[in-house]
Amino acid sequence: MQIGEQSNPGVILIPPRPGSYLAAGMAYKVASGLCGPIEVRPQHTEELIRQGWRKEADIQAAAATRHAAVVAKQRDFTVPARPIPVGDPVVRVLPPSGGKFRVMSANGRLYNGQDGGTQDVPACDARALCANGWILLGVLGTPENRPKRPVVNDRRFEGEDGCNWAARVEVIFDGLNWRNCFSGEIVPNQ
Repeated sequence: MQIGEQSNPGVILIPPRPGSYLAAGMAYKVASGLCGPIEVRPQHTEELIRQGWRKEADIQAAAATRHAAVVAKQRDFTVPARPIPVGDPVVRVLPPSGGKFRVMSANGRLYNGQDGGTQDVPACDARALCANGWILLGVLGTPENRPKRPVVNDRRFEGEDGCNWAARVEVIFDGLNWRNCFSGEIVPNQ
């Protein structure tokens, strides 16, 4: 070859597994653990492809196609969040301490449970969460919106206004009165 003369560039192929491969009388030896891209002579390309070698571009295209299929499948399973029904109460739930239902989606909203931490969720979502091991602790609200016919052991988290979630008092219906769960005092309807 003369100076300035271009040699015939090789083709990059990837072998299927370690071993020896023959192409037009030339041996290509692939050592164990070295199945990466290898430059081969252009005239050997077709023979090596028949033996299971693949072009690097074909592998990249196949990977891109697989990735696009996965993304499309995920997009198909993404559920838009359903609107919360008007008047649907907010409830407090406790997530399970472990297991596969600790992170859940209900009606298109994602809930991620933490150990010992409660979450306030719409009642329409709480049904799905409680069906999968989450524990319903009670309804959030004010004393004015208590149920007209409470059932024994109905539990509520109440405060002066509907937005101050941290300043809530836990009350339970004992059959006659609503009582503070911690002090036992009767909590009147205001």
